[in-house]
Amino acid sequence: MNTPAETRDSLLTATERCLAMQARHLEGLTTGELSQVKGWLAERQELVDRLRQVFAEAQTSGIDPELRPLLLDRIQRLMEGEAQLFVATQGERNRLGESLAALRRGRRALSGYGPPTRNRPPRFISGQE
Repeated sequence: MNTPAETRDSLLTATERCLAMQARHLEGLTTGELSQVKGWLAERQELVDRLRQVFAEAQTSGIDPELRPLLLDRIQRLMEGEAQLFVATQGERNRLGESLAALRRGRRALSGYGPPTRNRPPRFISGQE
């Protein structure tokens, strides 16, 4: 069982690490730097698991009443950060969906200029008509 000081340090460290992770991920989403998304998922899972563990330990050892306002503030900030990440993720998802649709339209257009098949005669573009 942790001492109250260890519990306090664990809670503060875990919440601060989660807040920092949210800020990094939000920045990556807003700047379009998505090359590390796979790593984000692993990092996120690790930090959320640690946060759950720390709060479970705090339930058994107790939380210092003086620490509660600070923890409530950090939990509120974490919830707001999650909402911001959700909005940014949805926006990026929509943007990528639109890009994918445009690529598909372009591919279909280019396939019309490909080699002839049995059912389709060759097409030519000519400036003379």
